[in-house]
Amino acid sequence: MTATRILVPSDDIDAGTLGIVLGYVQKICEKQSDPVEEVVLLVPVKQSIKHTGLASALGDAISKKLHDGQAVTLLPGVSMRLETMKTLRWLTKRCVVICAYADEKMLNLIDGESKLVGVVAIPHAPDALDQWKKTWSVHVHGLAQQPIAQKLISDPVVEQAFLGLTSTTNISRSVLHPSDKEHAELVLRILRIKKHTFDTQDLRAWAVRHQWHPDVADELAALATRISNLRTKPTLKRAEDGERLYQRWVEKASE
Repeated sequence: MTATRILVPSDDIDAGTLGIVLGYVQKICEKQSDPVEEVVLLVPVKQSIKHTGLASALGDAISKKLHDGQAVTLLPGVSMRLETMKTLRWLTKRCVVICAYADEKMLNLIDGESKLVGVVAIPHAPDALDQWKKTWSVHVHGLAQQPIAQKLISDPVVEQAFLGLTSTTNISRSVLHPSDKEHAELVLRILRIKKHTFDTQDLRAWAVRHQWHPDVADELAALATRISNLRTKPTLKRAEDGERLYQRWVEKASE
């Protein structure tokens, strides 16, 4: 099941904002058929828990416990611990992550985690999470009309090409395997030869939405940028194989 993603716009994190965030966390926990095991408060650096509005909103006692590495009870049966961009390695339990003073890099750190049940993000600046909002159907607190999920790849042939690539690629790794990278380059070369175009950042967002690890989606976008910027039309070692693959995408796109 796709994780629930919520954005709470705020100039800073005060007691009111924190209350809204914790309300969303509780709702996410209550919706789960399997219980949420913990909440992670993710901040840019450890000092964020001592010298920001977040520290005041939490109160001295809770801030100190979190800073010192202790967990605090958030909801009945659910505790919260502190992590930073440097200390978070992976999520080992079913959890909701509160991303405080968040940017795209922070969200990329957790978007590929299989144990992620929900995210409530408070951006560090108004437009800091625009790409994240575009990638996912993010619920934005305070909007009367919520954003509609965008179709990131409008060309059906291009989408079929990347659906096929997704089915044959180990998308859970943080680095593309050499054979997967070779196949991705083949797909991109064929699309360039056939004069199909697409936005590489939209491709990255599409890949993340289709469960690619964010780092591997970055690699795919970088490959796409390099091939799209070639001065001359690329060539293939086996043009007939490329043509057969392309015709398969065309057929699937017309179904």
